[in-house]
Amino acid sequence: MNKKDLEQYVNLKREITYLEKKINKLEQKSTITSDYVQTGFIGKRKKVSTIVGIDEKQQKRLSKYKTRLQSFKLQLDQKRVELEEFIEQIDDTELRLIIRYRYEDDFSWIKIMHLMKYNNESTARMRVDRFLEKIL
Repeated sequence: MNKKDLEQYVNLKREITYLEKKINKLEQKSTITSDYVQTGFIGKRKKVSTIVGIDEKQQKRLSKYKTRLQSFKLQLDQKRVELEEFIEQIDDTELRLIIRYRYEDDFSWIKIMHLMKYNNESTARMRVDRFLEKIL
């Protein structure tokens, strides 16, 4: 596992969140559409009818997003297992914590600095970078 794989895991989680929000937004919109049309005359007055139907474009888009979301969730599960196995192999407890904070919990380097009680944010970042360079 390299830095690119770790960052891809974080980005995949973000993309899943984005898709879930998009699906939720589409589901809140009504999929039923209606319109009033003139269908003729009754005497001198216009005869108006209501047409009601399902918005197929929106239904297809929603279905496509849901399918993509399921695919991403499967990928995320596979990557999570790989990440957990990778982290378990690290001997240094402090480094394991930093990697968990950064890639599992998606914490910023500044937040990690405060959690680990470092003097500046680059300490944690440099430890991870050096470790990843060393194992490659």
